[in-house]
Amino acid sequence: MRRFPTLLRVATVATLLLTAAPVAAPGAAGAAPAIRASTGSPGGQLDIDAVVVVIDQAIAALIDEQRLVAAIAPGDTTASGPGGTLATVDRAGAAALARLRDLGVAPTAAMRDTLQLLPRPGTGSTAVAPPPARYDQALTDLRTLRQELLGGQAPAGAPAGADANGAADDDGGSLMMTLAIAALVLAAIALVLLLVLLPRRRGERRLAELALRDDLTGVGNRRHLNQALTAEPARGDRPTSVLMVDIDHFKQFNDHHGHHVGDEVLKAVAGALCDSVRAGDVVYRYGGEEFCVLLDDVSPGEAATIAERVRSSAGQVQLPSAGSITVSVGLAHGPAAEVSATLRRADTALIDAKRDGRDRVNVAATDRC
Repeated sequence: MRRFPTLLRVATVATLLLTAAPVAAPGAAGAAPAIRASTGSPGGQLDIDAVVVVIDQAIAALIDEQRLVAAIAPGDTTASGPGGTLATVDRAGAAALARLRDLGVAPTAAMRDTLQLLPRPGTGSTAVAPPPARYDQALTDLRTLRQELLGGQAPAGAPAGADANGAADDDGGSLMMTLAIAALVLAAIALVLLLVLLPRRRGERRLAELALRDDLTGVGNRRHLNQALTAEPARGDRPTSVLMVDIDHFKQFNDHHGHHVGDEVLKAVAGALCDSVRAGDVVYRYGGEEFCVLLDDVSPGEAATIAERVRSSAGQVQLPSAGSITVSVGLAHGPAAEVSATLRRADTALIDAKRDGRDRVNVAATDRC
């Protein structure tokens, strides 16, 4: 509750600014903000409600991504956490960008630069993310577009049409009174949002984030993986590899040493996987003692190197209570838009690796040279 006086001050300032704005610039009514985004669809109609929903999703993704990127120390390739939030937020932004285009919105350059997937280490780019000013410009463009749509105006660059406001001319006094009342209503709504909805929304986001993590290992869970697979169309045609990793003879750890030792083995192997993959690659617990890793923008040769590093790293895990630990790895490669099929082939390759003696990497038959 210590935030209550601060929130009241913010709401008071918002009320004063909103009330004073029409008085300071009475001739500014009806002036549309100038942005470089345009909208249109084959039938000349725009689904404003759908566009606004996607704009809100894009704004939320950019705010989260800018905060997460700013928290990463220079040169730190693991701070974002391979199974962490940055990759999820980044994919949400890319999905919003694709959806805006599908709805007929041509994004500005700043929107494209910030909503597209971040460059991945190893792709030849040294940039991690656009500069803060680019995020600020993209957020400004999105909010301006949203305001124009909700205000009943066609965004700058849209086909000309009838006046969307549909209001008759009014004398200056009545207009000023209407604007002042509207400003007070908006300030009251802002106060409700600050005091009630925003804290609740932050809590809901935190719960949603926790719902995508495996409680024991901290990596992404099966629900998180299913979301990534559902977003296949937004992934585009980038090359993607899938690793399916299984802890060899895991049942023996539980049977001979107890389930608490089995849990320690799972956590240790999950940590080894996260340390072995690239920053931005996401590790998921697929189920039981099986893990899955999605590798975006990777060649078959580089994917094979990462798979062998995963196997070797897991084999170096030292747990006195568990003894020797090894893993088997199945690897498959394919276009990002078909990652579900690639995962199934990787799972088949994992079965072959187990059958061939374990502690090895097996490439899917269709991917072998």
